[in-house]
Amino acid sequence: MESASFCHECACPVPPRECAAQPSNEGQERGRIAQGKKQKKVTLACLLAALIIIAIFAVSRSRPFEPVITMAKFEQLYTGMSYREAVEIIGAEGEEMSRSDLAGYTTVMYMWKNPGGSNMNVMFQNGGLVMKAQFGLE
Repeated sequence: MESASFCHECACPVPPRECAAQPSNEGQERGRIAQGKKQKKVTLACLLAALIIIAIFAVSRSRPFEPVITMAKFEQLYTGMSYREAVEIIGAEGEEMSRSDLAGYTTVMYMWKNPGGSNMNVMFQNGGLVMKAQFGLE
């Protein structure tokens, strides 16, 4: 009488080598290779991210934060002064935010912004400063 052979994984009445539930050595080997490749990719991605963070930190530490505009410069601006005079005080050109020509009035608004987010807006009408506003200047 022949003894029945059962699969050790799923207990089906098929010899273990023939059972579909039994992984072959070939499949296991492919799985190990794929897992190794995946681990290498993850390690490489982590190293790349770390290098980028280190580079950003190094660049930010090498150039100290120097604001374009300060409260002291803002306070030196006065009604009636020209854009050129304002640029001389501030030390940098402003970014033109809007311009309108209406009923003989040319109105231009400029913005100066510091790297940290503080900023200043100045409005000129027919060449003279008419309004200024600031946020977060020190």
